[in-house]
Amino acid sequence: MNNPEQTTQANDQAQLLGALSAAALPPQYINDQRDTRIEQINFALQMTRPEDGAYLTAAALPHDFKLEDLEQFMPTRRRAAGTMRTPYINDFVAYTQEHKQDGCCIFVNADAMNATAVLDLGSPTQPGHCASRATLELKATAAYAALKKVMNVGLTQRGMAEWLEDWAPILTAKSGDTPIDMPKAITAVRNISVEAIARSNHEEQALSTQRSAFESVAIKGDTETLPTHIIVKCKPYPELIEREFVMRLSVTTDGKPTMTLRPMGWEELIEQMATEFADDIRKSVENTLTVLIGTYEKSR
Repeated sequence: MNNPEQTTQANDQAQLLGALSAAALPPQYINDQRDTRIEQINFALQMTRPEDGAYLTAAALPHDFKLEDLEQFMPTRRRAAGTMRTPYINDFVAYTQEHKQDGCCIFVNADAMNATAVLDLGSPTQPGHCASRATLELKATAAYAALKKVMNVGLTQRGMAEWLEDWAPILTAKSGDTPIDMPKAITAVRNISVEAIARSNHEEQALSTQRSAFESVAIKGDTETLPTHIIVKCKPYPELIEREFVMRLSVTTDGKPTMTLRPMGWEELIEQMATEFADDIRKSVENTLTVLIGTYEKSR
């Protein structure tokens, strides 16, 4: 004999099936109410592909099903997906040409000095999944990496002198427009003297008294002229041409001197390098692909 709970469940099921029948839903849908959950979701998936070949963009599926990707059990993958990375333009171009699909486009990031080829970008009418990519990440030369590491960073007098000695073969120095031999410039950096000059004024008038105090600090080399500019001449990346990076040498003092190399016209140099980088890629692909300066992110 059925207990009251079983009787209630049976009544609820009967009412649900009656309501579905009254709604004139397909018999198969009604039968699925008695079927397993696997059969229910299979039916729902079949309904997303009408007979006319059109695809629905959304479907109502039973709750608490886990989505399993069966691609690993297929003889081949459904589509190409993944990212190839290299620091070499030739390898980047070779891979891109071999695996490009319709709408393939290359985007050059000027700030990061890298390029990304979206191989399956597609077109506005037939957009791709943007899952297949190739990335070119240029590796900075040792000299350029060392320059970026110290610029805009306060160094001690000893730290600056040692850095100038390490990279002296690619450096030149100036005081204003006057060239200075690097050995003399390094000597001047090592032998900085700081002179503090204090001055006070005191003025007495019939109805007022005025006092003022001034202090100035003069920084100069003891035996040699202190350089105002350091010019670094090097290739920023192996694939780009050699460039001159003009750095302004500034000195501040709070007891001990702190020295800083500050780049001049840095933003313009970055733009020039990005343009050269993009032009090199265009030449390498022989203008068979679109190359743009910018970045691309896929929206979900």
